[in-house]
Amino acid sequence: MTEPIGPIEPVLADPRQLPQELGGLTDSLGDAEQLVERVTAPRPTRPGSRRAAVLMMIGEEELDLTFTERSAIMRKHPGQISFPGGALEEGEGPVEAALREAHEEIGLAPSRAKVMGRLPAAHVAASAFDVAGIVAAWDGEGDSTITPVDAREVAAIHRYRIEDLADPQNRVTAVLPNGYSGPAFSMGEIFIWGFTAHLTDCLLDLGGWRRAWNPNLQVEVPQRFLRDRSGPPKGWKGPSARPS
Repeated sequence: MTEPIGPIEPVLADPRQLPQELGGLTDSLGDAEQLVERVTAPRPTRPGSRRAAVLMMIGEEELDLTFTERSAIMRKHPGQISFPGGALEEGEGPVEAALREAHEEIGLAPSRAKVMGRLPAAHVAASAFDVAGIVAAWDGEGDSTITPVDAREVAAIHRYRIEDLADPQNRVTAVLPNGYSGPAFSMGEIFIWGFTAHLTDCLLDLGGWRRAWNPNLQVEVPQRFLRDRSGPPKGWKGPSARPS
């Protein structure tokens, strides 16, 4: 378990000190109308929903994005790929909640995240949350500096370069028998779909990194990333805490 960190004072990014490749994203994060149209319009918020926030960490060295793989024993979204994050606690704003959750889940010191901006909230129907994405740059030094804090919650950490996420070879449309369809990323053995893929897709657009891909290439969500809430899958022996 991590030590309590007390009140969080977010570090705001200085655009002049960020990598040049993040310039387009910085500009887009200041365009409120574009953000609502791109992020919230496809997933409108719902009055009375609980609030949550996730941290979208962009490594400055490799220009990569950090994801977590949720433990297979989690009651909500077990085994799925997500961003560090969770529900807002009393008195918290989205930025503070995202930074706290990243500290609790993967050991990231809040002072290492330079907050670039906030995406407007969008709705996650499966959990009835309105979730805001907090975009931050961080030094990205070595996998050993971030690691799953509690293997019962986070099974692994995955970092993918923006360049690879934007590669058309890794882009597909995820589908479910109930009629769901949405953007997805097939990264070897890892399949990113749902709300996390929605935010990732938005980030590629906002940063100017999007490349043309074939949305007609449909792939049913693999069972590994589509477990119910009844408990761990048959034969599950416990999560690995090793980052990948």
